[in-house]
Amino acid sequence: MGSAAPPGEPAPAWSLLCGEVVDESGAGIEGARVQLEAPVLITRTDHAGKFCLSCPVGKRTLRVEIAGHGTATREVELVGASAQVRIALPTTH
Repeated sequence: MGSAAPPGEPAPAWSLLCGEVVDESGAGIEGARVQLEAPVLITRTDHAGKFCLSCPVGKRTLRVEIAGHGTATREVELVGASAQVRIALPTTH
């Protein structure tokens, strides 16, 4: 439970990072693994390729991977209440 602020200090600000993982044609990719590297938070995309993670504001590294489409790493900066990202993964053979 290390996320609580010490007494007398404001709680750390959090943001909602939502996005979409798509293939080369723009179709959503279901089941892609979406990982925020610090703090480590992991989720999977839904049937439409969409995901959301609640995480602390600041610069973050987002890694997306799924078999048959490879891996993508993106730097994102969270500054407000929410942020959106769209990640296209190429098909690998």
